[in-house]
Amino acid sequence: MKKFHFTLTLLALCGQVSFSHAQKQPTTGIRFSTENWASVLKTASRQHKLVFVDVYTSWCAPCKRMEKEVFPLVEVGKVYDSLFVSYRLDAEHGEGPKFAAAYGVKAYPTYLFLDSAGNLLYRSGDYLKAPAFIAEGLKAASAKQAGETLAGLEARFKSGDRQLATLKALLVKRTSLGMDNAEVLNAYVGAISPQSLRNPETVIYLSRHLGSTVSAALPLVIEGLKGLDREQQKQVSDRLYNETLYYALGNAIKDKRLSDAATLLADVDKIRPWLAEQRLPSADNLALHYYQAAKDTAGLKRTGYRMAAKQMAVPIDSIKKTDSVLFVKVMEPFLTGKQDSTKIPGFAVEKRLAAVQYSAGIASTLYTVANAFKLTLAPKDKALSDALEWMRFACRVYQNPAILKLRSELEAMQ
Repeated sequence: MKKFHFTLTLLALCGQVSFSHAQKQPTTGIRFSTENWASVLKTASRQHKLVFVDVYTSWCAPCKRMEKEVFPLVEVGKVYDSLFVSYRLDAEHGEGPKFAAAYGVKAYPTYLFLDSAGNLLYRSGDYLKAPAFIAEGLKAASAKQAGETLAGLEARFKSGDRQLATLKALLVKRTSLGMDNAEVLNAYVGAISPQSLRNPETVIYLSRHLGSTVSAALPLVIEGLKGLDREQQKQVSDRLYNETLYYALGNAIKDKRLSDAATLLADVDKIRPWLAEQRLPSADNLALHYYQAAKDTAGLKRTGYRMAAKQMAVPIDSIKKTDSVLFVKVMEPFLTGKQDSTKIPGFAVEKRLAAVQYSAGIASTLYTVANAFKLTLAPKDKALSDALEWMRFACRVYQNPAILKLRSELEAMQ
């Protein structure tokens, strides 16, 4: 599954790949309902079945593979049609965006398993071969009988039950289902003593249940990092960024809530000393987009120069060698027969991209920074000369129309 991105993605930079996303009903596999969501729930209630929802997007490669390779299989249809009323939703169109937000869908494909009232019972995702996908369906069907349901716990919460045992059980249940916990966390923080809030055990517990939206627990966890040992600081900070701040900050930028974004970016800066190295490029990308949206040229230059310097420091021969190593790794399952490339939609295009994934990634980062400079800085700003040098370097390692066009535009501005 893939998270959403706020930067120019590699596929977009390389020329967006266009696939047809056929909606024909398979004759041998899962029978997907063509009704709307409200009707699906009514049908499930009438047939005494649970509901399976495949949440996809038109650009998601694993989604297309599931549609082509797994959903049409007889053995898959036999299990799913017996247990579920099945439904598909494009997360970016029609009912999809509202539905995806309601169930905290952040990656694709996501598989949601619900009762006929729309209560979430189980969640899964990613490309799964038929046996694994069938196993997920069977596991979801048994989840309804396994302990207290989410619906039962939420009913108690909505009725005013604020016992710590209830709040903890609800937090654990919602976290296990990939749902956001802001309202429950606010209640939990209000139900325990100020002394308890400062305990390292409480800080770690809260960090495990933050979800992707802001709650009263977020500043407590950030402040509480001071009381943890070094390894705990690294673990909590990584979780805090990857599961909370990445989404919260990204959404604030996308929705143009710049005041919220500034606060969240400051939170990212607070935990930056403990972040894993692989998180830093993502954090820089978000910062760059915030400064561009806020027209903060000082912050834009500071972040942009930091991002570009990392790319420019990599020797070209090293870039090409890394391309080769990564390509061999990607192709290994197909060369050994573990996977069949003929069953993957658009494989020829994906193969071409895989051969230059590292060099294209470096070019993509330089393009993102240089383009932000071009769009934000004054035409005579000297930093645009550096942006031109970055694009000239990008053209040496990887070329496409977007990169060549930006280089030409920057040259015309000199």
